[in-house]
Amino acid sequence: MSAYEDGRFAESARYVRAYPAELPVLGDLLPSIMTPVLVMNAEHDELVPPSNGVYLHDRLPNSRLVSFDSGHFPWEQAGAAYGATVARWLNEEHAKVAEA
Repeated sequence: MSAYEDGRFAESARYVRAYPAELPVLGDLLPSIMTPVLVMNAEHDELVPPSNGVYLHDRLPNSRLVSFDSGHFPWEQAGAAYGATVARWLNEEHAKVAEA
């Protein structure tokens, strides 16, 4: 919680609430990003609408979209699913690098 002291929570909330207006600025650039990306959404996120993740996933050619049945903190509210998702992603990406 100390990370949110001195108004940092309000500033981070303002930042993420601006995503819908700011994401289109990146729209034309996203298809050129070939790096694998794991996009993670929280279906009941109070700060970041799940549509932001869908927007990114639809435009990033090497992305995977995973949605959690949680609020803004899926690593706490859906910890087992979150951890399994991250571990699976890292293992799969590691396997791709090892094959190359």
